[in-house]
Amino acid sequence: MKKFAIALCATASMMLSVNLVGCSSGSSDKGAEGADSTAVEQAEASDAGQVVEISTDEYIAKVADIHGNPLVYVGSQPCIVDFWATWCGPCVALTPVLHEIAQETGITVYKVNVDQCGAVADAYGIQTIPALFICKDGKVTPYEGKRDKDSILDTAKKIME
Repeated sequence: MKKFAIALCATASMMLSVNLVGCSSGSSDKGAEGADSTAVEQAEASDAGQVVEISTDEYIAKVADIHGNPLVYVGSQPCIVDFWATWCGPCVALTPVLHEIAQETGITVYKVNVDQCGAVADAYGIQTIPALFICKDGKVTPYEGKRDKDSILDTAKKIME
């Protein structure tokens, strides 16, 4: 049953990656270059140690400019990005683990719903979820480790050093 659920998530994700529509908060069209660095730092401080679901516009302001170079992290504090969907069982199961990790380490976890933020998922070629990315030192890189709490916690502790 577990293999079926994972295969279902992977198949549905691939189908969605073709037809996803980008989400937007509708507040503005400016990218990361238009964001005030002080405002970004204040937003990062308020998000620290939290799991925060973000829109495409928020992703561009806090994480990376998907219209420019999506691999350049614009934030100053390390974070984890979780690409997920409500219909994905493994994604839902990972959520409480990410909450625990955020609380234990103080790292911010940004959740990007692939059904609502298709443009962000497309920028990284997301085909299976959950997909985690680590953002630190100006870089956005895929997390390649196991999806269990201990493995993710170890990585979070290392990037917070």
